[in-house]
Amino acid sequence: MEARARNVVLVVEDNSIDSLMIERTFCKASADSECHWVSSAEEAMRYLEGASRYADRENFPLPRIVVTDLRLPGSSGLELLAWIQRRPELKDLPVLVLTGTGNRELERAYQMGAYFYLLKPLAADTLAEVLSSFQTA
Repeated sequence: MEARARNVVLVVEDNSIDSLMIERTFCKASADSECHWVSSAEEAMRYLEGASRYADRENFPLPRIVVTDLRLPGSSGLELLAWIQRRPELKDLPVLVLTGTGNRELERAYQMGAYFYLLKPLAADTLAEVLSSFQTA
């Protein structure tokens, strides 16, 4: 995997309000953070592969962390997790899972490689604490 010189977060969220809150919270936790947002698992896969418009790694660098909702249009966040785990160059990429559907998928998400799991609505201070832990990682 290419070196992650910048503190980039890939946010995979189809709800623009939730995405904005994640971005604001992360940027508040770390002034040098850079958030990139996509609205589907398929778009996240293209980003992570460096495919299509994401081929320019200067403008679309590999993230230090992926924050994904479980419920997405098309492929789910769990399918994205499985896709990431099948790629040796990405399998160590931390994935933070968010959901508003309760903890039904909690065990499955962890089995599939989720680093952390949070329920919506998100408490900004909890999210900031979790996200800031990646600054020292």
